[in-house]
Amino acid sequence: YTFYRDADGTCVYRKTTDGGASWGSSVTVDSQTDCIGGGIWYDRWTPGDSTGTYIHIVTFDSGNSDLWYTRLDTNSDTLTATVNATGANQGGLFTIGANFPSVTKGTDGILYMGIQDGTDSFVIKSIDGGVNWTEAGTNPFDLADDFLILMPLSGGNIIAIRWDISADDIQSKVFNGSSWDANWTDIDTNATENSNFDCAFGATIDKTTGIIYLAYAADIAALGTDDDIRTAVYSGGVWSSKTDVLTNDSKAVTSVKISIDENNSHLYVVYTAFIVANNGNVYWKKSTDGMNTWGAEQGPINTTSGNLAGPRVNIMSNERIYTPWYITSSDSLLGNTVADISPPPPPEDPPKETLKINSTSPSDNAA
Repeated sequence: YTFYRDADGTCVYRKTTDGGASWGSSVTVDSQTDCIGGGIWYDRWTPGDSTGTYIHIVTFDSGNSDLWYTRLDTNSDTLTATVNATGANQGGLFTIGANFPSVTKGTDGILYMGIQDGTDSFVIKSIDGGVNWTEAGTNPFDLADDFLILMPLSGGNIIAIRWDISADDIQSKVFNGSSWDANWTDIDTNATENSNFDCAFGATIDKTTGIIYLAYAADIAALGTDDDIRTAVYSGGVWSSKTDVLTNDSKAVTSVKISIDENNSHLYVVYTAFIVANNGNVYWKKSTDGMNTWGAEQGPINTTSGNLAGPRVNIMSNERIYTPWYITSSDSLLGNTVADISPPPPPEDPPKETLKINSTSPSDNAA
């Protein structure tokens, strides 16, 4: 499944059943024609959930400036009615292109959604499957257009990872089910972003260990001069910096996302970068040791270069790491497989031999 804002202003999805070789028709998730965009969380991205079939979808609009919740059941491809999750309690006017909502599901099954905007910032939660929503504790954010990622922790806790644009800081706070940390924990206090390319960071989680892996661009205010892709891990309640994917690179890095191979915990960082102005490509690198080292750069995986936006990536899989991206010159959503990671099938049983009895001694059935 891939989710996006269509040209008519509605938020939709398309589905492939052959690994991206072909895609079905678009299906409307949020029919409002001022839908700005959204985010998703799949049940089985939450540690401990191996059977869930729901994709939880948050969309947001520029007219009412509300967050809306819809749920997609992948067993039947049926959607619930879209619910206004914030209309009764929150206000503000969301700034287009300056922030993005996030949604996740805790290990206790509670749903969370949030956004950071200059007119209203909040995290809300639902204990009844997305029907009713209330604020999750006292608002942990200031009023600013910042980028947000919500991720589940053990015991039903939630971590909010924010990119504070005005301060060039990447920070986190933990919600313990009733209250947020009093102070922000600094991950990086020198992560300069680019004013034209938004939300150049991503996170994933190892479901077996609960470790969160973060990758983000930095030093990209002046694209293509000393661009970095930095990484960090959250383990045991502490953030630790890991090895850069790129350091002081001459390519203009415009977006960064991360995914994990559930079979072996290998990590893939996918990024777009311009070689010359308005002529970008999609690349990726892989780490097999928890981001201590990175393999050689792979790509481009796109056949048409241009003014690329994105990419996005499924944050984990045991079958396929796939990324779609947007190219403005043709107003098209394109995509390609980063890695086909399906585990090999079990070996076949050895062939059975046919035995023939040539003679018996004494004769068969003799007394």
